[in-house]
Amino acid sequence: LERSDFSGSTFLGELGVRITPQFDVVASVGRVSSSARSVSRTHEPFEGEPPIAQSTSLRRTPVTATLKYYPLSRGHSIGSNAWIPARLTPFIGIGGGALNYDLEQSGEFVDYQDCDEANVCTVFPATFTSEGWTKTLHVTGGADYWLTTRLGVSAEMRYQWASAPLGPSFLGGFDDIDLRGFQGTVGLSVRF
Repeated sequence: LERSDFSGSTFLGELGVRITPQFDVVASVGRVSSSARSVSRTHEPFEGEPPIAQSTSLRRTPVTATLKYYPLSRGHSIGSNAWIPARLTPFIGIGGGALNYDLEQSGEFVDYQDCDEANVCTVFPATFTSEGWTKTLHVTGGADYWLTTRLGVSAEMRYQWASAPLGPSFLGGFDDIDLRGFQGTVGLSVRF
């Protein structure tokens, strides 16, 4: 499996509060799911048998807070009751929080400890799981494009850092699960 095999759909909700004319604090929760199929590269089944295959799924739920900085003016007031937003408001940000992950790998696996001189090994069915919470940090950048004074479209790119030890199902000196990566989102923004 490659890192790109775990690209998946992202659903994200955010609630932001303006703390100064150029800074917002944004709380968010999301869900990213992906799954991939793989086959053994080191061993092939006997002739006429199906490949030694596995299915791997990974679900991630980040719960984060972000400090967003808007370098350009986000609009201006006309009198005390009218606000005219700038059409385009780019931003950058930094944040962190917690990430819940759920990894499941199911299928047939080669027992490398039980191979004979001809490299014929035992194949066994199993399901391996690892789940839990870990810390996460991220940087972000994007822009809001306001269609009206209250409704806009937001586009954002985020890079997230996170890793966690694999659960007890995974024996044999595996490295931590690497949960870092890019996330791109496009959505609607509503100003209250």
